[in-house]
Amino acid sequence: MEGQKTVKYFKYGEHETNSYLNWAFIEVLPRYKQYLDNSKMHNKDEAFAVVKEFCDVCAGMGFFDFRRLPTDLLTEYPVMVEESKDPQNKISKEFVAKYLKDFFAFLETYYGIEQATPFRI
Repeated sequence: MEGQKTVKYFKYGEHETNSYLNWAFIEVLPRYKQYLDNSKMHNKDEAFAVVKEFCDVCAGMGFFDFRRLPTDLLTEYPVMVEESKDPQNKISKEFVAKYLKDFFAFLETYYGIEQATPFRI
């Protein structure tokens, strides 16, 4: 009986993970890339790389609903990125936060996903 419950939980987790990955990487990110290509934003490739990496981190941590991201993740992620890059590829936490704010504005506009937690650094 316990083994069946465990298998059920793993299948549920696999389903949620696959649903998120398909949605984020097959639908949202290509559409966001197109959005960036049509925008007047500078450093479009850098912005896309930051957002893609953020989606990877969310998947790895099991955060599949952008409406319910922990406030700590949103405040600490720009700092983590700034500190983790080598000096030649350094991105300031302010730019990381700006790129993520733009991404969340995109999600709200195109998918109706409002960020429940305040986003600030």
